[in-house]
Amino acid sequence: MECVIIEQSEELMRETSRLCRESGLPVAAEFTDALEGLEYLQSHSVDLALISWCMTGIDGPMLGKLVKKLVPQTRVIYLSDEAVEAEEVYETEAFGYLRRPADTKKLRHYVSLAERASRRGSPSASNPEPPIIERKETEREVVIRTFGHFDVYVDSKPLFFPNRRAKEMLAMLVDCQGAVMTREHFLERFWPDSPVTEQRKSIYRKASSVLQQTLARSGVSYILFSNRRQKALNTAAVWCDYYEFLNGAAAALDSYRGEYMIDYTWAEATNGRLWQMSGYWEEEESATKWE
Repeated sequence: MECVIIEQSEELMRETSRLCRESGLPVAAEFTDALEGLEYLQSHSVDLALISWCMTGIDGPMLGKLVKKLVPQTRVIYLSDEAVEAEEVYETEAFGYLRRPADTKKLRHYVSLAERASRRGSPSASNPEPPIIERKETEREVVIRTFGHFDVYVDSKPLFFPNRRAKEMLAMLVDCQGAVMTREHFLERFWPDSPVTEQRKSIYRKASSVLQQTLARSGVSYILFSNRRQKALNTAAVWCDYYEFLNGAAAALDSYRGEYMIDYTWAEATNGRLWQMSGYWEEEESATKWE
C-alpha cells in the first residue's frame, strides 16, 4: 500500500509527506502540478492519491473525478484547510477526507480500510464510469462531433479555429478520452517518424497558444486542463458522440457509419476499433454476399 501526494504548494507537500511518514504510509511520488500527478497515476499502479481540495489551475474535486475515471483502482483522499460539506465530498465519490491539521490516526484508518477493500477486490475498479456532473449555469453547452469530420459546437454554433493544428490538437485530446498528453506526444502525432526540429516546436507552441485563445474567446476554456508541457480534456464538461458510443448509447451507435475524424490519419487506429465494436463491417459483408 503506497500513495501519491498532489498538493497546491511545496509547504503543504512537506506537511502531507510528514503525515504519511508518521502514519507508516509509503509515498511513491509527490507533485504540485495536477496534470503531472495525473500522468504519473496513469502509468503507475498506486493504491491511494492524497489530493488537496484546492489546487491551482484545476480544483481538487475535478482532479479526483479524473482520477476515478482514468485510474479507478486508485482511491482518492482529499485534504483541506477549510471545512468541506460532507455532501460535497460524497458527490466526488472520494474514499476519504482529512481536515488539516490531519492526524495520523484517521489516515491509518483509511489505509486499513483500503487494504481490506483491496483484499476483497475493488468495487470501484469494476465500475469505471465517471460520476454525473450537472453543468454550472455559467458554463456553455459544448458538443463535439467525431463521426465523419471533427467539429466543435458551442451553444449550437460551430467553433472556428484560425489554425488547423490547433483544431487537430483538440481532436487528439478528444481521441485520448481525457488522458494527459505531453508536448512530445503531440509532436510525434503531428510528424510521425520524423525528427523534431525547432521549426516544428515553434508550430506546436503557436497551435497550443491559438487553441487556448480560441476556447477562451468562446468562454469555454474550462474544457481544457493545461500547463506549459501538458494538456488534458475535461471530458465531464463536453458532450461527444465518440464517448456516447463507448457508453453504449443507442443514438451514437446508430450514427456511426464507419467514419471517425476522417481528416486525420492518426485517427484510423481508433476508427478500426470502432468498426469492430459496431459490427458495421458485418452488415456490409452480409450485404455484399447478397448482391
